[in-house]
Amino acid sequence: MIVTEDSDLLAFGVKTCLFKMDRSGNGIEINLNELENVTDYHFSKFTGDMFLTMCILSGCDYLESIKGIGLKKAYKLIYEHGDDLQSILKKIRREGKFMIPLDYERNF
Repeated sequence: MIVTEDSDLLAFGVKTCLFKMDRSGNGIEINLNELENVTDYHFSKFTGDMFLTMCILSGCDYLESIKGIGLKKAYKLIYEHGDDLQSILKKIRREGKFMIPLDYERNF
């Protein structure tokens, strides 16, 4: 287990992290091996690539974000389209609600 404030570590392959520790040592544990137990989302069909694509799409430090796409919207797009970035971006463009930064797909 890793204690961190940087959730990017999950995208880099760390399986268990402890976040948001308080002064008493209490925090939130995220264990990727238990994602299928999350009741609000259906991660059982997610691959590692799908999880990574969701993380990047919802916003990361290494790529300009698509403003308005957070974790919930990214999850929905991945759930519907898998990790096929071209299909995801095509859907976003078709909806016309969000501006995709220039070179987003290439830099992704």
